Amino acid sequence: MTITISKFSYSQVQSTSCETPIIDSATLFNLPWFGNNQFLLNLVDSVEGTSGGAGARVIPQRLRIPVTAWVYHLNNTTDNITDNVVEQYINSVNTFMAATNSRIRLYLRCTVNHITNTLYYNGVNGSNYNTMFNSFYTPRTLNIHFTNNTGDGFARGRFPWESNPYACYIPTFFTISGNNLINPLANVLTHEMGHALGLLHTHQGRNKNNNGDCGDCYQESVSRTRQQGAFCISTAGKKKCEINGDALCDTDADPVLRADVSGTSQVFVAPDCSEFIRTGPYQNDNWGSQWLPNGNNNAIRNIMSYSFAN
Repeated sequence: MTITISKFSYSQVQSTSCETPIIDSATLFNLPWFGNNQFLLNLVDSVEGTSGGAGARVIPQRLRIPVTAWVYHLNNTTDNITDNVVEQYINSVNTFMAATNSRIRLYLRCTVNHITNTLYYNGVNGSNYNTMFNSFYTPRTLNIHFTNNTGDGFARGRFPWESNPYACYIPTFFTISGNNLINPLANVLTHEMGHALGLLHTHQGRNKNNNGDCGDCYQESVSRTRQQGAFCISTAGKKKCEINGDALCDTDADPVLRADVSGTSQVFVAPDCSEFIRTGPYQNDNWGSQWLPNGNNNAIRNIMSYSFAN
């Protein structure tokens, strides 16, 4: 699944922020493509077949993922998101997938689950979202939870190597007007779905909160061929893009980039967006290469980044 959606190129997160926990180093080291992205290429070949001859397997034209939708209410089903809006979210994600040439499509497995639960409607946050994921869960489906925005306001996904996997949630209150979805959060939902299917943030940091702050042995460089130096004892000689950042060489290095406002060309580095612009202290990686040598593209336009740029 990770192979299919690893790039998610040319779109971006909007409207809300993701607080999916940062993957720990031990888990990162155990990913089968850590230090060897050829594993992913070999897996693609094993599924698609390299010659079309006997024994070759073909990826279906569309990979359809069943969705179990959970919607939380204060009372009955009149205070928040409706079945129609849930379907609009699913359709918006599918539209995004089609626009980025992804073969993934979502479909509602069964009736939307409407749950009266004051706690999860009003207060989903970093301390209780795992309980919500575990309490309302259907195996072998993508569990999408729609909550109010009066908790901490973040969206989160659960990585597939954790218990009760394939789950994510987004706050929805401020996007609903009557029975219509406005200011769609399809990009946010796609971002969280990416986590649920095993993708990391493009600005993943191995020994700091983000890639831009990491030291030489832990920073993913702009170069796709740069290797770890001899002083990086346990990883010497490995490609930086295969073991640092999100450990995927087909996504560009990202120091955790944002744009100031929609439609502008300036690029800021989080969290102090008012201070650090592209001509500021985060202009280059540790080896002097500009993070975005071609402007608003590459890492800044990846769905697993934090960028707001158009």
